Amino acid sequence: MRVECPYCGRPAVTRLRKLVLMFRPTTCTECGRRVGVSALVALAYIPAVVACLAAGSWRFDATDHPLLFAITFVAALAIALTVEVLAPLRAIDPNA
Repeated sequence: MRVECPYCGRPAVTRLRKLVLMFRPTTCTECGRRVGVSALVALAYIPAVVACLAAGSWRFDATDHPLLFAITFVAALAIALTVEVLAPLRAIDPNA
């Protein structure tokens, strides 16, 4: 599935690519204009950082692998849902 371009309205980028657009804007695959997401999307990565810090601060033994997996899964899900819902694709082409 792809996210629509704010310029041409056609599919611009994949949803997976949208997750990393705050770090590096890209061009629409249809019209070639530059698109990205707001830098505020960085806030979506806070749950993952907190989860990783929490997991690193606990002393895990061999039986705790399911807990580590659950923490990582929940953090990744929080990022994906936050970016999908709160970060629309926006136009960043200065010549528009």
